[in-house]
Amino acid sequence: MSLILFAPLFLAAFAAIWLGILFLLSRMSGWNRLHAAYPHDGTPMPVRRVMQSASMGYSPYFPVRFRSVLTLGTDGIHLYLRPGFLFGVMHPALAIPMSEIRAEHHRGILGQLLHLRTSREPGIVIILHERLTRWLIENGARGLAAQIPDMDESRDLG
Repeated sequence: MSLILFAPLFLAAFAAIWLGILFLLSRMSGWNRLHAAYPHDGTPMPVRRVMQSASMGYSPYFPVRFRSVLTLGTDGIHLYLRPGFLFGVMHPALAIPMSEIRAEHHRGILGQLLHLRTSREPGIVIILHERLTRWLIENGARGLAAQIPDMDESRDLG
């Protein structure tokens, strides 16, 4: 097979495999169901943090990990989640109203975790580290702090 024919076939196969992986991750994490319930309308996120990590899935024990590929934001009314460019094809942006989020504080092996569940899709859990949770609370997501009484707001996490 000549190189002229091999290069386009390789690129097409790579793109097809990448899209297949993204499709599976979207289904395994529950992102597609959250998007059906909470689509983002395209308005800019007023306060955001890029290259953040979170986990999402149907079980807190085997979630899909989104490591340093998420942009998280809040305006006090919504929690915004948007993946990086290469993941956005199968993972459209989400805008989840804070009023529909239920939070539970959990102790993990490497620190404190927050498990978020939504009222329309309670079977899907979004797992955030405590540092990111504190940032959300400091930037307007006060409804989360009210749901987590054992999370001491005065403690400095650096």
